Amino acid sequence: MWASTSAELSASLCALVAFGWLSPATARRTVALALSASTDNMANEFLSSKRATTKWPLMLINMQLSALLARARLS
Repeated sequence: MWASTSAELSASLCALVAFGWLSPATARRTVALALSASTDNMANEFLSSKRATTKWPLMLINMQLSALLARARLS
């Protein structure tokens, strides 16, 4: 699937919104979370370490998620 990385990152963004983690905050917050999962798509791992991409539409989703995480002071 050509958009699997975008779909996975979109799902992460949707989960953060659904559970209320992306509300603006004044103090820095950290989400302590450990999940065990497997995928054949290594792109999200590389995206997480690089924090940048030029792939479309992944670039837009990554920029949106980064901006919302910064505004919520969440890491």
